[in-house]
Amino acid sequence: TMDLKNFKFETDADGIATITWDMPGKTTNLINQSAMDDLDAIVERLASDSEIKGAILTSAKSGFCGGADISMLTDLNLLVSQAGRDPEAVKKLYFGVSRLSRVIRKIEICGKPVVAAMPGTAVGGGYEIALGCHHRIAAKVPGERFGLPEGKIGLLPGAGGTQRLARMIGAGEALQLMLKGVTPKLAGAL
Repeated sequence: TMDLKNFKFETDADGIATITWDMPGKTTNLINQSAMDDLDAIVERLASDSEIKGAILTSAKSGFCGGADISMLTDLNLLVSQAGRDPEAVKKLYFGVSRLSRVIRKIEICGKPVVAAMPGTAVGGGYEIALGCHHRIAAKVPGERFGLPEGKIGLLPGAGGTQRLARMIGAGEALQLMLKGVTPKLAGAL
């Protein structure tokens, strides 16, 4: 069994795994090291368990994911300040900033279909996770947002969203969404 802190993992008689994101003590699911540890373990299980035929990734919260936990970004920023003086810090920084990208890629190539069933808002890295799934379904609820708002603070998506979104809706439309940081209601890339 997996020791998951942020997700519940259940498999039904047909071999469909339901993975429910529910960070304890938070009103919104966020991406942090603990959530990535859990996702990594989950994807390893999906890939290696022949009894599992597919998976549904969803949320117990009203939204799917609000993006990265700011405290994790603060930790990575500290590594940036150390990187010029410490080669080990450079290595940690590289693996830290690319980790979510590697986990999402594992979802894509796990060999089983994975569906993101989003009960509401999915932005930033949470939207990138959904883009890495094989299919996306979103509930139409008041106030929901889907997209990559990083452009509003001078960043670009860092976990493969630049490529995945462009493949799904075309480079021109994807660039408009990413560079402007627009999070439209039920974007066409679902």
